Amino acid sequence: MSSAKQELSPLGQTILAWMRREGLSLSAAAGVCQISPAGLKKNMQRGHQPEHRTLQKIAQGMGIAVERVESLARGEDSTPPERDLVLIPRYGVEASAGLGTFVEGEPVEGLLALSRDLVRGSLHAQPQQLSALYVKGDSMEPLLRAGDVAVIDHGQAHDHTDGTYVLRINGSLLIKSLQWLPGTKLRVKSENPAYESYIVDPTDEVDIIGRVVWAGRKF
Repeated sequence: MSSAKQELSPLGQTILAWMRREGLSLSAAAGVCQISPAGLKKNMQRGHQPEHRTLQKIAQGMGIAVERVESLARGEDSTPPERDLVLIPRYGVEASAGLGTFVEGEPVEGLLALSRDLVRGSLHAQPQQLSALYVKGDSMEPLLRAGDVAVIDHGQAHDHTDGTYVLRINGSLLIKSLQWLPGTKLRVKSENPAYESYIVDPTDEVDIIGRVVWAGRKF
């Protein structure tokens, strides 16, 4: 073991293992955790006592439970994090027919666990670019129903590929099927035939949050 690694705390060693597994530099990992590179490096060092808010950011960035990160920070657990699961933050907002805004800084209400193989292999997504929220209303039935949990890939927000997206129009947070038309126009469609589709100009009317890549339903 190198002297540099010996200077890392159990939390620091876990962060380093996560960085290597995800192919992240220190700067990139700090960006995912929404702290400065110098701050992340300091919080990885043996003998440093991270603040609770910092541990929350690190846990959310790594996609593991904050209790696990707190345990590592106390030096009580030096085992590697869950390698087979991705923990996706679920925000306390609803989308489809309801009003609201999607704010990245909003407190996370819970975590949704998905297989890392599913996220990487089937969804072709980066774990740090995923978030989840509840579906509200019936405009997307039968594809999506009220109470479903939708996983959003923020990395596909501007791919201009037809599909189901979370978007904001005039302050309303919606889940709709989008179809890019020739020129600069965008057709916004509901799966429920009771709702009519309409055309918008995406350059000044629409804020596309991300593409829906997975949904879960309770029966």
